[in-house]
Amino acid sequence: MQLRFYRVFALLIKNMNIDERIHRCKYLNTKNIYIYKRMNPISRKYDWILSITREANEEDVAENCIYENVGDQVWRFETKISFCPYCGEKLNEAKNINCLEDSNTKIIDSSEWKSRIL
Repeated sequence: MQLRFYRVFALLIKNMNIDERIHRCKYLNTKNIYIYKRMNPISRKYDWILSITREANEEDVAENCIYENVGDQVWRFETKISFCPYCGEKLNEAKNINCLEDSNTKIIDSSEWKSRIL
């Protein structure tokens, strides 16, 4: 499951310079939170996305037969952002951005046999 996210992530950022597609924040020091650019399929413009992932730990693998390995994705939250929530840096160049319009905020629940978007 986690591998699928990385494949999509790799395809998404394939044609962009590494410095343009990932926000490198000195205050963000966890491997489960990403801030990256993704093309909005409606506007065809790139949006900055905050992605937070919870991965299965040893206890999850022992208690639930759905997770095969430590590190399998349990759930992922994604939302469009204009500013980095950790350092406050403005990420979008546009002056007036309403992240609530067409935000495509998603929670992807992988805790069952079939993943669900909540």
